[in-house]
Amino acid sequence: MKKLTVIIPFLNERDEIRSTLKSMHSFLEDDVDVILINDCSIEDYDYECIAAEYGATYVKNEQRKGVAACRDLGVKICRTPFFLLLDGHMRFYDGTWVKTIVAELERSDRVLLCCQTKFLKKSDYGIEENPSMCYGAYVEIMGSRNPFAAYWLNSDPEPEVDVMDIPCVLGAAYAGSKRYWHYLKGLEGLCSYGCDEAYISLKVWLEGGRCRLLKRTLIGHIYREKFPYIVDDVDTVYNKLLINELLFSGRIKADIFEEIKRSNAQIFLKAFERIIKDKSSIEFLHAYYCNIFTRDLSEIIKYNRIHLLNPRNLILHKKLVEKIRKMVLRNLDKVKSIGFYDGKMGLALFLCLYQRYMNDYADQELIEQLLDEIYAGITPELPVTFGQGICGIGWGIEYLIQNGFMEGDSDEILKESDKKVMERSPLRISDWRLYSGLGGVLVYVFCRLNVRRELGKLSPFDEEYLSELEEAAKQMIQNPEVKGISAAYRFLEYRRTGLLDYSLPDLKEIIGSFLLDKNRSNLKINMEGYLGMVIRLLDDYCTV
Repeated sequence: MKKLTVIIPFLNERDEIRSTLKSMHSFLEDDVDVILINDCSIEDYDYECIAAEYGATYVKNEQRKGVAACRDLGVKICRTPFFLLLDGHMRFYDGTWVKTIVAELERSDRVLLCCQTKFLKKSDYGIEENPSMCYGAYVEIMGSRNPFAAYWLNSDPEPEVDVMDIPCVLGAAYAGSKRYWHYLKGLEGLCSYGCDEAYISLKVWLEGGRCRLLKRTLIGHIYREKFPYIVDDVDTVYNKLLINELLFSGRIKADIFEEIKRSNAQIFLKAFERIIKDKSSIEFLHAYYCNIFTRDLSEIIKYNRIHLLNPRNLILHKKLVEKIRKMVLRNLDKVKSIGFYDGKMGLALFLCLYQRYMNDYADQELIEQLLDEIYAGITPELPVTFGQGICGIGWGIEYLIQNGFMEGDSDEILKESDKKVMERSPLRISDWRLYSGLGGVLVYVFCRLNVRRELGKLSPFDEEYLSELEEAAKQMIQNPEVKGISAAYRFLEYRRTGLLDYSLPDLKEIIGSFLLDKNRSNLKINMEGYLGMVIRLLDDYCTV
């Protein structure tokens, strides 16, 4: 009795389908079922004849469904307990893969298996092989312009084993159990093309399963310079927004939302309109996943991020951090501002992070001196801005207290700052930037709300002010040109649900937004230059 079905969705592959089946069957007799799913190929080519030649089940979509829907369809109609998903341009080198895959899935079906990939490329001389090897992939969840992109892992952390856990499958040869795929609802919701590997891998890990690499099961994959079909960018952005809505929450969800919006505002708006239209079905799926997921999301994020870090990079970063500290100390007398962006608040934050990262507390007295000068400089004349004024300084003080860098009652310290912020109507602020406008006010207000609610205290801002801030935040999100809207998105979620995520102030988010706001490449001792760059590195390591 057969236990494995090979499922190959394809679009405009022509002779590659025959080549893939020929390569596979040259090492097999009748060990597997095969399903070919033609996703509405446009050219006049007899794929059905090829399917009959190799005894494969042939399905033709009259309208294009996309690779995700085709894979789900293949799993649905397969008659074996296990399956292998392939692209239509693969090569095989032996027949041992069937027994290996079946044995692993019979051992536990709460896994998604990834075969080892041989990198192939077509040239004028035939098929060329790249000898380099990869060992699964990780998902870039946050901190980039391409959330949910999957990237190869180029080193083997466990060379002594043949099968190992990996954060994400990649390489176009994935095997699993039909039962488990349906339990996870497969790739349901995704449109057309994009983010398949990240979506299903994250769901496997969140549910409590594992993604695993079969190192010795080698399958060749021909990588192409362009697709033989049109890929709709709106579909790709929709898929990212969908994954964010289904799997993430709180600050992380808001940050990812902003990063997706940042990549292309016009495409984002089209995709977001579709997300709103599909809200009911998305909420149904979200509720289902909340019931079946067993692992904490932060655990999965850290598992993906830690694969970015290696001892060599750590040494390089420490050298860079030490270099920046020396530069800060040399230029300290020149710093007159007490602000966050290019003043003493930013320097105090850096030196605190430096101490914890390097386990070197030689600058403690200097930090205390900087903080005393900051407190003394908070006067009625100070602007209500984040970059150089009250909001940035207040946020920085909250950050230091909540992360254990200093002791104090932020309510007492920031009482007058809170009043000063409320003096100006948010609806009258035409500048929406983080550095100098409403974006910075939102960051400060949300941070203060979050911390006080966690401590069981009432809001320092009255309802009239919060209502005006809500209206202003809605205007920000609807404008495709506005950068740095994470705080607006999170604030609106709070106003809609009454819930706060109780997360600590996120320094990396603030630095990233400064770099967007200022849009400069010159490197200085401030948040747009060396200092900001190093703080982002410190965030990568100190929060893992």
